[in-house]
Amino acid sequence: MTAVTANKATQVQELMIRAKSAMAAYLPNVMSHERLMRLAMAATRDPKLARCKPISIVECMVIAAKTGLEPGMPGQAALVPFKDECQFIPEFQGLVELARRSGKIGAVWANVIYEKDDYEIAEGSEPKLTHKPDYFSDDRGKALGAYACARFTGTGEIQWTFVPVREINKIMRGVRS
Repeated sequence: MTAVTANKATQVQELMIRAKSAMAAYLPNVMSHERLMRLAMAATRDPKLARCKPISIVECMVIAAKTGLEPGMPGQAALVPFKDECQFIPEFQGLVELARRSGKIGAVWANVIYEKDDYEIAEGSEPKLTHKPDYFSDDRGKALGAYACARFTGTGEIQWTFVPVREINKIMRGVRS
């Protein structure tokens, strides 16, 4: 660890200690301030994250406390450096977890539609999405797009959205890396 990295780690640790009481109000039962402190210190050992401003790492830990999503847990959330700022990025499973915690969503699922799959998509006054993938086929063809569905608790209503591959590619080209 270089002197600069050690100094930033010390700054992060000091900021986390000062923020402890403020974070305590947000922390879910399954996450302790000590756990957040370990996550923050681990972030300073990552060479790319170590270049981030210490306050931005602590701000990410506050977001982790508020959401109950743990950076570094596969599928929950990630800490991503953008220039000298650390960003808290919820991942798909983390977003699903937040939706379920709301009590309004019972289930969430997603899939890719390939050209040789059996599917029907209709929008308008009677929206419909049916998809019968052939998981046993060695060649399902090119990917046409992807969809995500959510089932609401209480009503059982399902809402869905479909995104064609060209839109997915356009989004991916615009994602900061």
